[in-house]
Amino acid sequence: LQVLDISGAGGFSRVAVGKESFAPVCVFLERLRENASLTTVICRDLNLGPQEDQILEDTLDGHPTLEVLDLSGNPHGEEGIRALCRFLSARTHQLAWCITGSLRPVPRSATEFRLGSLVQDHELNLAHPQHRSILRCLVRRIL
Repeated sequence: LQVLDISGAGGFSRVAVGKESFAPVCVFLERLRENASLTTVICRDLNLGPQEDQILEDTLDGHPTLEVLDLSGNPHGEEGIRALCRFLSARTHQLAWCITGSLRPVPRSATEFRLGSLVQDHELNLAHPQHRSILRCLVRRIL
């Protein structure tokens, strides 16, 4: 499988993990790190926000074959765009195109985790895909 289009496949109920929740697509995004054949992933209008973008920052780091990533029509928000910029500027990937057109605002209820605010104590719940991704990103920065 080289091209995968899951556009518009959102709308599933969220999975509760303690006090927080995540969309099932987070688990899919996290598992992209195990794929070595995809060259194009299209995720238009999936309601991907900062949480999912932070997972992508971790998951796609060093991906061996992905050349095109279409994330248009999603409410990335400031923290989501920052996560994507960190990933793109790292140049540890084969990506030639990252499409983010038609950005939508983040819903007021969305929770953002700022990597820059880690001077305070934070509790990571490793049952949550975003928290696992944040931990992997932090470990990479330390090592």
